[in-house]
Amino acid sequence: MTTITADSVIAEVGSWLREAARPSSGNITRDIERAANSFDISFRRAKAVWYGEAVSILAHEYLTMQARRRALISRQIQWLSEQEQRAHDALARIDRELAALDQEEAAQR
Repeated sequence: MTTITADSVIAEVGSWLREAARPSSGNITRDIERAANSFDISFRRAKAVWYGEAVSILAHEYLTMQARRRALISRQIQWLSEQEQRAHDALARIDRELAALDQEEAAQR
């Protein structure tokens, strides 16, 4: 049985913040600020959670952040799906262009 502790909740939320900050800007302050904005929490609160210095996460705070994380993941999935479709369309266009080149070469022989 898994025991949920304040430390485990803080660690979990900290991992959510670090996920939201990816890809890293190379500047930890900017990364924390971006993560804080993603979860609509203050920079100070995000920094405390990020570094594991927060004493607790209140239930409503956890549930709000969990919902924002799910929304963020949903937006990421949508973006990836759009990128996949663009790549598919580009490959289809390249296939058509290659087929046309093959036909031109065949006609020249």
